[in-house]
Amino acid sequence: SGYITEELCIDALWNDLNSSGDGDELIKFIPKRVYESQKFADEFVKWYFDYIVEEYGYGYDNDIFDNFPKELQTEALCNAVYDYDHKLFPYFNNEFKKLEWCKIALANNVKNMKYLPENGYNRKLCEQQLERSKCIFLYLPKWMITRELFDEARSKINNAMENCPEELLTSEVCLEEVKRDASNIKCVPANLLNEEMCLIAVEKGTMRLTYIPKELRTKEIYKAAFEKNVNNFCFIPKEFKTLEMCREAVRKNEKLMRNVPKELRKDI
Repeated sequence: SGYITEELCIDALWNDLNSSGDGDELIKFIPKRVYESQKFADEFVKWYFDYIVEEYGYGYDNDIFDNFPKELQTEALCNAVYDYDHKLFPYFNNEFKKLEWCKIALANNVKNMKYLPENGYNRKLCEQQLERSKCIFLYLPKWMITRELFDEARSKINNAMENCPEELLTSEVCLEEVKRDASNIKCVPANLLNEEMCLIAVEKGTMRLTYIPKELRTKEIYKAAFEKNVNNFCFIPKEFKTLEMCREAVRKNEKLMRNVPKELRKDI
């Protein structure tokens, strides 16, 4: 592999791109010493984003690094990507996020706070933001959230569950939050979700049945979901559709006739 240079690898990638390849196979054969060099990383990033633009069109390169394999990231590669577009900072592995980049990312957009890796410096940055506004809780990195912070946040905002680590959630807390705001059903971990929560969610809000796991959908839940949002009729199995329900659905929305079981259509 001593004969394989940065220039040779880069030329191979460009040639592959120009011949409508995607470089995936070639990358596997690039020696580690070449792949981890800054010279190769700088050119590789140009190749990678040119490939993305050519393959998917302009604009797709804005967040496409999210799909780049985490195990292939290197310090040199992240340096090159950051120089290409600093907004791609959230997609770097934590060990490659420099303190200066963290500070700039937070200054550019407070939402970037959730992507800060755990260390004393970043903890101070987060604490400073939290002192200014408790609503900033939704953007806190998960490693900083404690039960006390979560309890304080949910006393002030309805959607604190959106940024709560699963290990801090209990069945009781989830039930309280679903009662407060039906949309919180989307944040309940699968192992804590139950029929009671699902029924409350569809009775209180206009939740689509797609948010309710199929194994928890009961006759009562189907009925409540239909009464709250007639469009849920589309997601109700035909064995739960009564003639009265079908008539009501078509009365409110004629397009729902196509979701009426064939054997009932003549009676609508």
